[in-house]
Amino acid sequence: MASLAAANAEFCFNLFREMDDNQGNGNVFFSSLSLFAALALVRLGAQDDSLSQIDKLLHVNTASGYGNSSNSQSGLQSQLKRVFSDINASHKDYDLSIVNGLFAEKVYGFHKDYIECAEKLYDAKVE
Repeated sequence: MASLAAANAEFCFNLFREMDDNQGNGNVFFSSLSLFAALALVRLGAQDDSLSQIDKLLHVNTASGYGNSSNSQSGLQSQLKRVFSDINASHKDYDLSIVNGLFAEKVYGFHKDYIECAEKLYDAKVE
């Protein structure tokens, strides 16, 4: 799980720096895991240059050590699936859940396999 944490931390720090540069002295609040997960969902259907750019943004190649291959995709997916399962598990003292979803424009065709993988791996409903 350390590789996912490292990739998410690098992504978070870079995002925070970018937001801080653009926001000035205002307060900033965001969930890096939610943003990371959303981009990982997009990454699931990406290929070629788009995949490389998302990998670079998410630090999948550097901090995570996954590399740019199908192994990187499955390694990232399995770690995120485990994190989501842990977050959504029942806890005695509190309730915490994360919800993922895709809101697709009807004019674009989505591969059935992509939709099934998004639902299976990320529990993301497609609407």
